[in-house]
Amino acid sequence: MRPFTVKGGLLALILALLAPLTLAQQPEPITPLSADRLTLMGQYGMGAMEDFDLSADGTRFAAAMGVGGVRIYDPADLSTPLLVVGSLNADARAVSVSDDGSQVAVGYGSWGDEAGQIAIYETTLGGLVTTLPGHGGDTVSSLDFSGDGLYLASGGWDDFMRVWEVASGAEVFAAEVGFFGAESLVFSPDGTRIAAGYSVVRLFDLSGALVAEMNDHTNNIFQMVFSPDSSTLFSASFDGVLRAWDAATGAPLWVAEGFSITPQGLTFAPDAPGQLIGVADSAFRRWDITTGAEVSNVATDLLPTELFALPDGRFLGASAFIGMSLFGADLTAQPLITDMRTPINTLALAPDGRLALGYRTGEIDLVSPLAGETETLLPTDPVAGGVNDLAYTPDGAYLVISYSRRVLRVYETAGYTLVSEVPLSNSAARLTISAEGGRVGTAGSLTAVYSLPDLALLADLTPSDYTDALSFSPDGSRIAVAWRGGGVLMWDGATYTPLETITSGEERAEQLAFTPDGTGLVVSWSDRFLTLHDPADGSLVRSRDLESNIATALAYSPDGSILAFGDFRDLLLVDWPTLDTFTLQERLFEGRVLDVAFNRSATRLYTLSNDAVVRVWGIE
Repeated sequence: MRPFTVKGGLLALILALLAPLTLAQQPEPITPLSADRLTLMGQYGMGAMEDFDLSADGTRFAAAMGVGGVRIYDPADLSTPLLVVGSLNADARAVSVSDDGSQVAVGYGSWGDEAGQIAIYETTLGGLVTTLPGHGGDTVSSLDFSGDGLYLASGGWDDFMRVWEVASGAEVFAAEVGFFGAESLVFSPDGTRIAAGYSVVRLFDLSGALVAEMNDHTNNIFQMVFSPDSSTLFSASFDGVLRAWDAATGAPLWVAEGFSITPQGLTFAPDAPGQLIGVADSAFRRWDITTGAEVSNVATDLLPTELFALPDGRFLGASAFIGMSLFGADLTAQPLITDMRTPINTLALAPDGRLALGYRTGEIDLVSPLAGETETLLPTDPVAGGVNDLAYTPDGAYLVISYSRRVLRVYETAGYTLVSEVPLSNSAARLTISAEGGRVGTAGSLTAVYSLPDLALLADLTPSDYTDALSFSPDGSRIAVAWRGGGVLMWDGATYTPLETITSGEERAEQLAFTPDGTGLVVSWSDRFLTLHDPADGSLVRSRDLESNIATALAYSPDGSILAFGDFRDLLLVDWPTLDTFTLQERLFEGRVLDVAFNRSATRLYTLSNDAVVRVWGIE
């Protein structure tokens, strides 16, 4: 680690309770002495929505929900799933429904009971048809059935595309397709071609022979689709370009370019097979499949990443960020009744001990951690967008919410009525409320401090780069910010004048927090060191090499005896302030931990990770 320097001048709600919570008569507090008995008591959430598919006959729609398995719906009634299939102790990453709707294939991520495997279920009763070995334990990133249902193609992070015979489970062929395998994968409707793409589009025939290789895209390929007559292949990339190719030879046909947002949701309307439909730059667009000329343009606030044509002429949109949306034949939005919640984005502990969960679609639910009871406090608000973060004031009188559409709001918790609202100049990803409850700080693209509850701007502290966390000292005299520009920025909490900048060579400050007694500032660095500083002058008090861990979320127990943090895979508890004793729960999460929080009695610890599941930890 480089030396520090200080220069003058961080099925109704999703909430099906996947594992029942247990509670002793008098829950035991989590302390340094008892922390080695920390166990998973329960969890909330269906998991992140990873992939979607609609059968060609329009009878079955499937959504891969990460740790929530795969939910199968009748597209005519999306209010409740017909059934849920797949392991709830694995990460369902990819899904494909056979053209006749009779079978669904599930591809899993690299952890859990089914790591890297593929399972095929029938969609009437959910019975397991067969299990395929998949990609050697690596994540299955894409799946597609052939039109006749005899074959299944899979792409995986082992850099291979594989084709399987469904009836026998035999591997027909495997083709190396490069880094991360085929993130986008599709059979032609006539079954003669398979297209696999990551940054290069490759065309194969059913023997496994490479027909063509097209490398005109300059970024990762987001989606591909064949024309209904199988003559043309269309590919959309993060380079903002939509390309058309001859499906027999791979020869380029036309290009539509200049989009600031990746074209997505590529599909065809049954009544207009000669037109390709997609979403690009906040509009539904139609292109003539022969010439690439744009036929029509319909503005939309909803941006589905996948779009499916329903038998009645309408369209079903789906996205990990907005859930499911329904559109008319003219692609205007329609009401949609569904129990599906998009992933949980953030959590906060309410004053009465319940857990507030904020969703990417904008709902906020209040959940009892012990009984599983759920109450929706605030519904979706299209004007505000999804919930970036939320926080209660220490006295519980107010709830502060940052929304994805650059809106900051304060609600009075007595009736959850709106008290104040301000538009933001940029995105506030994280919120922190001062100990006295009179101020809220934002981190992200916007770093600022506002008064509560009126949201008057007190100081715009936004530096030249993104900030990951902001922390007020307990007495409010100092403000610290984890800055991606390289270190920790400090301000005077009364005058907002800049103070010290704590740096560690070229390392980046990932997370930070003041100690509960205000005598220290703890910082997690990108070189895997955890350090303690004197907040008066920023000087280094001591440090600890975390070896393979980088803290991505920090929280102190109420008495300050434990520092809990999550990293990219693990949950760690640090005996504070010695930094000497660690309790480690290894490989718990697929992706980084976003939030950690103790309840007020320190009998429960809550974690939220990228798999969009809240886990509840305690001492049995």
